[in-house]
Amino acid sequence: MSARRGWFKSSFSLSGVNCVEVRHLPDGGVVVRDTKAGGAGPVLSFTAGEWQAFMQDFDQTLAKFKVLPPEQAELKAIVQSTYADIVTGPR
Repeated sequence: MSARRGWFKSSFSLSGVNCVEVRHLPDGGVVVRDTKAGGAGPVLSFTAGEWQAFMQDFDQTLAKFKVLPPEQAELKAIVQSTYADIVTGPR
């Protein structure tokens, strides 16, 4: 089955624990859900503007907790790598 027509597990999901599924929509949007709900739970989607606001808040949180720059870079790279699987609408 094509990933664009169905749900697939995120590459960052652990085997059998904390699984997140992603689904690409026909209009180019993307939705995310928690697999613990067995497909019956709510889904989450982000617009590009919402993602940008999230990343700005994430930056501020890392600075607030005095996370060292090398760790900040690694955490930001991990979170940013999920952008294409989560953000909906124009980028």
